Amino acid sequence: SETNTAQPATREEVVVQVRSQADIDQMDEAAQSMAQQLMLEGDERTRTLANNRVYRRRLGGDLLEIAVVNRPASQLPVTPLVASGAGLIDEAELWHTAVGNLAKHYPTLNGAPLPNPTFLKTLYLDDWGAALLTLRDVWANIAKTSNGDVLAVAPSRSGILYCGSKDDPSALATLR
Repeated sequence: SETNTAQPATREEVVVQVRSQADIDQMDEAAQSMAQQLMLEGDERTRTLANNRVYRRRLGGDLLEIAVVNRPASQLPVTPLVASGAGLIDEAELWHTAVGNLAKHYPTLNGAPLPNPTFLKTLYLDDWGAALLTLRDVWANIAKTSNGDVLAVAPSRSGILYCGSKDDPSALATLR
């Protein structure tokens, strides 16, 4: 019910999240299905699909960044209609706001190296772990304290595994 309320999103609620290409494909299929059920055609169909297309950008592999409205019981993907309701002017402002809000959500990670277990470094944070891959400045700082380049994988929405490229070969094998 939270998602379907008439209350518009606010800038402060917009954060970045990570989803697989398959998840995004399902969102696109749902929008197509909606347009079909409403029997939209031509320009009206094109305009409706464009206004309801979830903002996305490639992160790596089959992972994409999306912007979501984060509320206590739901996450609503950000479309042009949702973004305009939140007062976000363009896509550049959307991404800047979404990544900035995620960084505020996890201030202890801002510029500080993550814990450094001996074998393979892990980070699990509820539904947000994989989204932390989008905090490029944080990872640049982690890379400075790493043994080589930082290699990371997100096996689930909640977690990241990472190590330096020159770390223990068994850590690299585990990542693979």
